[in-house]
Amino acid sequence: MALGEAIFEDFKLIGSNPEEPDGEMDLPKFSNTECCYELPVFAELSFTKTFNNDKSSVLWFYGNAYTGVLLELEEYVNGSWTKIADLNDATYGEYFAFGFFTNNKEEVGCGYQIDWAKVLTVEGAGKFRVKTVETNVFGTGNKYSLEWTLRPYSSEIVNKTTRISWWMNGITGDSNNDKLTKDYGSLNWFNEIRLFNSLFWAKTSEYEKDYVQYQNGQKVWIKDERTRSYKFELIGAPNYIHELLSGETLQADTIIISDYNSDNPAQLKDCNPEFLDKCIKLSSSYEPKWAFGSKYAAVELTFQDEYNNFKRKRC
Repeated sequence: MALGEAIFEDFKLIGSNPEEPDGEMDLPKFSNTECCYELPVFAELSFTKTFNNDKSSVLWFYGNAYTGVLLELEEYVNGSWTKIADLNDATYGEYFAFGFFTNNKEEVGCGYQIDWAKVLTVEGAGKFRVKTVETNVFGTGNKYSLEWTLRPYSSEIVNKTTRISWWMNGITGDSNNDKLTKDYGSLNWFNEIRLFNSLFWAKTSEYEKDYVQYQNGQKVWIKDERTRSYKFELIGAPNYIHELLSGETLQADTIIISDYNSDNPAQLKDCNPEFLDKCIKLSSSYEPKWAFGSKYAAVELTFQDEYNNFKRKRC
């Protein structure tokens, strides 16, 4: 009778063939590739109001090749990126662990919403980013977020900036791969960006009136609707910022913008809050003004009010 050996192994059952990760970052590391551009964030050590405290979010989607993802907060110290903390609790914001939701593509999510007031309190000012530590059936890998420069809030330091907040649902394209999409499901995922050298201003109004004409020839209005428009100007930004704005931010379900320019004409009198937390929708095309040889392009956009209650009717 032949003798032999029995070998036992544990296998992870996957419902369909896994796709090998491409290993690419979501966005370029602008400390290396766009050294002169900065994404600012501001916060207060003693919180007073949301308007003075920024937040930022990261969210990645993973197919069935992945078995786990961890998140790390890194700081740029003495010329290199250094891990300072694991992002696995509420110390720096709100944690969304790997697998916290599954979309219609059977991808699971992992993310974090950074509260910069908490980061400032624990770590102080500095340049930060989020790094993933991913485990999949082919090995391990990493992705990197945008990089943010955190400073304490003051009315002087936020001058010449605007802040855009948005909430995303449903399916949108992936700027990094034309063949892919991102499925946010019904997450209503929040994100926010602040931009230097930008301005939200120049309100104009258009009017649409309906009339009825009497037998004597007199025209009397029966409906009078006012539509307000605003101009947004961004004076120079690299391509990946334009991709983020045009490919995600401005396609979101809800968009809110605030202007922090001290010389905005609408802000000068009595600190008029007209351009703070304004709910808007894009009403123009997105056409950056590129110049050959430059890494930066300006863009001018037109927005309208998301809510239009300026409709007057005769009783």
